[in-house]
Amino acid sequence: VLGGGAAPAPAPAPTAAPSAVPETFSPSARPTPRPTASPRPSAAPTTTSPTILAVCDGRTGSFPYAGRTLHCIEVDGEIVNFWPGPSRGLKTCKVSDETSCPAGFAPWVPRSYNHAKAVLDHADVLGRPYTELVGVYRDSSGKSACDKFPLNSDAQAACSDGVPWTSVAPDEPWWLSGEEDLSVSGNYDSGCWLKTFDLRSSSLGFDADDKNCERCFTKYICSTNVVEFYPSPAPTVSPGPSAVPTPVPTPGPTPTPTPAPTPVPTPTPTPGPTATPTPAPTPSPTSAPTPVPSTAAPSPVPTTPAPSAVPTPSPTRRWWRVQPFDCAAHPNPLQLIKTPDSGFRVQERGVDGVFGDVYDAAAFATSNTVSAAAMYRDEATGEHFAFASFGNRLCAFDAGDQDCWQGSKFRSSGANLAAFIGSTYYYTRGDFGGNKNADAVHAVRDVDKYEPYVSTDADVRVRVKKNLFGGSVFDLAAVVERGAEVFEDGDVDGAYLVGLGRQHWSRTTETRLVVFKIDPATRLVDRYAVLRSALDWTNKDFTAHPRVESRSNFGAAFSYENAAGRRVVFASSAQWGLFELDLETVAIPSACWNAGLDASVHVACPESETILRYVGESTVPDTDLTSMWKHDGLNCVDATPEL
Repeated sequence: VLGGGAAPAPAPAPTAAPSAVPETFSPSARPTPRPTASPRPSAAPTTTSPTILAVCDGRTGSFPYAGRTLHCIEVDGEIVNFWPGPSRGLKTCKVSDETSCPAGFAPWVPRSYNHAKAVLDHADVLGRPYTELVGVYRDSSGKSACDKFPLNSDAQAACSDGVPWTSVAPDEPWWLSGEEDLSVSGNYDSGCWLKTFDLRSSSLGFDADDKNCERCFTKYICSTNVVEFYPSPAPTVSPGPSAVPTPVPTPGPTPTPTPAPTPVPTPTPTPGPTATPTPAPTPSPTSAPTPVPSTAAPSPVPTTPAPSAVPTPSPTRRWWRVQPFDCAAHPNPLQLIKTPDSGFRVQERGVDGVFGDVYDAAAFATSNTVSAAAMYRDEATGEHFAFASFGNRLCAFDAGDQDCWQGSKFRSSGANLAAFIGSTYYYTRGDFGGNKNADAVHAVRDVDKYEPYVSTDADVRVRVKKNLFGGSVFDLAAVVERGAEVFEDGDVDGAYLVGLGRQHWSRTTETRLVVFKIDPATRLVDRYAVLRSALDWTNKDFTAHPRVESRSNFGAAFSYENAAGRRVVFASSAQWGLFELDLETVAIPSACWNAGLDASVHVACPESETILRYVGESTVPDTDLTSMWKHDGLNCVDATPEL
């Protein structure tokens, strides 16, 4: 029903069918629905611009189309459409490039502020990258006098001193800004796309960037970029004629048949049933009508909107669009691992201690560093989503796709350890060096929102003295208390990040367990403690699993919280095995917390000793884990693993 106006077929008279939903629209027909409809045959001969299917058939809603979903929405009394392309569509950098849009479609073009806002509101669920490309361009390079005019079709039409901006729908109105120009910088190449950012107001419009032809897209929204109209006007007109015939037949037949049948059946059936039922229901309901309003109270009960409102904001405001991870199928510890062919894979630990493939992270098929992996859990839906650092940006990823936040980059380059607490992603470099911001744990707050906040240097509350723990913590596990202490420090509602530094297998104790504490008001790390730690090898079979290296980093950390309790586990990068932190042994006296920006005065905590017990093997075949930028741990926090 989406291709050729099938819905209006039953409409009477030739006029009604075209009025309802013309099979094709010539873009020039936009302003006048009626005239557009009547020249139905003449629409085909029009060759000035390609004929475009009336894909919405005069309806609003979401419909299957070309293997994906077509969305038809009403804006200012007109029906507009948009079709989100595949998550990895054809790459397009300029108007002459091929796209993944279906025949008759092109990159979408906003017609007005209201149109832009309506599509963005509907498309937010897709994630920000889908809305960044709009089909507006200029046929000249560098600067143009028309750059100083607002970027909309009316204002650009008034520019006569330079080459104006135009759109992929030349006969249709288009809009990127209202009363003010976008102040494009002038480093523009002819025919290239602009990249849009926030829609600020009807005056300011979109924020945009014209960076030569470097703004390329594989995710975008397509549209026919013409409007359709509701079919109701045509049927509404026909009631006129039908009203005339109706009264004529009605009066004649009605008086004769009605009186005859009515008197006979009515007296018999009516008194019988009516007499009995009426008295009973009447008195009761008459006094009860007052309680009936109490039934009206239940209509506030549709304050069920409250619950449905909770889940809604999460999906509608995300900047990323990837598939959730299948935690039911993969509850065990996971690692994002760089393979010898420079690809990346997500692997899961089996019951034999050997990690095996879950999927190739095809979107990361690159020689670049991908690390700082962590799993986000959506509190509203219980779904988990995988994240990692790629190109110093936070990226959500799945088996075939990745969405990277295009706002601020990370404060610390080369991040390779990370963890989530709620919707905040914490990250840093495991060597706590290499650049000026590496000696602190940074945060990206509100990852589930359309505009997450990447913390800045000004947000740093505590600098870390890496010499206290050998300068090597290569992954973090999260621990959140809920009214009862897990770590003994006098706080029953604390939130912590835990990392394990490099260990020597034979040392009885070393100051290697690092605990970072989160300030609940700011959701930033504001203190840390360094505790002694000891490895308990009791359950290790050295004959079956000999130890090769004398020292090991711990590049993968896992944290579980489920009905069975809490578990914090670290995997040895030298493949010694998995070691579980005995949470009963973590006590942090107040004097052990280090705070402030002057790390020179920070100290370790010699009086507190923690135990990490060997619980099983941890082997990653055919992979060199000695580089801490080649693997990182993540897991579904509420799963029940087989360790």
